[in-house]
Amino acid sequence: MKSLPGTQQIRLLIGLLIWSGAVCWLLNSAGTRSGGIRDVVALCADLCVWIAGNEISVAADSELPLMMAPGDPVFLRQADGELLQIGQVLGTGKDGLLPVWTKECSLRVDATAVQELIRQGAQLEYHQTPGSLQWVGETLLSPEIRDRISIIIAEEWQKNGSAVEEQLEPLMRESVGLVLRSVEAELPAVMENHRAQFSSLSEQYQGEVIRQRLVPLVREEILPIVEEEVRPEAMALARELWDRVSLWSFTWRYLYDLSPLPERHAVRQEFERFLSKEIRPALEARTENVVVVMERILQRVSRNKRIRDEIRREIQMAVNDDRLQQIVLSVLRQSIVENQTLQSALRDYFTRADVQSGLSLVARRMEPMMRRIGDEVFGNRDAGITSEFARVMRVQILLKDRRWLILTASDMHKLQDHDRLRIVRSAAPEQFPLRLTPSVLSPLTPSEVP
Repeated sequence: MKSLPGTQQIRLLIGLLIWSGAVCWLLNSAGTRSGGIRDVVALCADLCVWIAGNEISVAADSELPLMMAPGDPVFLRQADGELLQIGQVLGTGKDGLLPVWTKECSLRVDATAVQELIRQGAQLEYHQTPGSLQWVGETLLSPEIRDRISIIIAEEWQKNGSAVEEQLEPLMRESVGLVLRSVEAELPAVMENHRAQFSSLSEQYQGEVIRQRLVPLVREEILPIVEEEVRPEAMALARELWDRVSLWSFTWRYLYDLSPLPERHAVRQEFERFLSKEIRPALEARTENVVVVMERILQRVSRNKRIRDEIRREIQMAVNDDRLQQIVLSVLRQSIVENQTLQSALRDYFTRADVQSGLSLVARRMEPMMRRIGDEVFGNRDAGITSEFARVMRVQILLKDRRWLILTASDMHKLQDHDRLRIVRSAAPEQFPLRLTPSVLSPLTPSEVP
């Protein structure tokens, strides 16, 4: 056997001396205490627990399959509401370390923290980070960040708002006019292509809506209101016209038309005279009264609950109609998105030198605001990335913090030594319990260069 080199022998000797000194100090301390050697034994036991860890394995299962992977953390909610990590998922019943759908798993947790709670009754809540675009937006644009962005926009707009509006107004006015003219030119052909679909939908609404719902509504609710309001004014007008009409003049003209005399149409001439000389003046004199009657009718109709509910129901039904939505979307797509004339016109417009110059000026004035907003959302070189952006990066890029379990008390699940913990999916959304501050996160450049 080869002897150790001189340097290694010296290091080994120094290490033995240090450990021997530590043991002698422990024995001496134990001799001066009342517990004596028992304190040394207890201290050694505590050191062993600290070195080896006081962990236990616990089995858990759920009624529905859950996505889990070895290493997913397990937390315990403390009295102050904070979450303390007490363990992790040890296995999922399947080989490999990748996330899998499973109904059972094994956990490695701290015994001191959970044994009493498990005996009293506990369950595991399963949480999962959505990872959707909506979650990314809500995480990056938290209420605090939105408030700060609002302040930035107000400050920057106060500085440059007038200049930006002055530069953008003619550009936007001309571009909007260009869009409207292009769409207007394409719309008749698009509508003609969908004529059959609109006709089919119109027939459906005529049968289902107008005949079955609106006609009974008009007959039962609107016509009684109209009749009640119009009747007094109509009766007064009828009495006035009856007093003005001359039965004798109409009678002898009717007989004259029946005679063999060469001139005819005496009754028609008399009616035209009566219409222009008698009826029209009477109606014009009552114009204000008719307007008042119409206003009262509209007010009563608008206050009628059944009419309001029925109209609201029909509008909602039309808005939610899949066939109508498909037709409208098809019309919009063909008249705007697929409109080659519009695309060509916009391309020519925005490549013009004067338009490019105006947009460049607007961009230069808006750049300070956009930089400040970017610093609030993503961070900067001096302070590092923001905690919100770090959370998104950990989930989306590093694939971390996607799943976790929280051990909570539950009177319904009191466990014995060999029972399994029940896992339930949490209904309340919750962010992964990760505390990050920009000053601790990896800055893009160090604050001090050695």
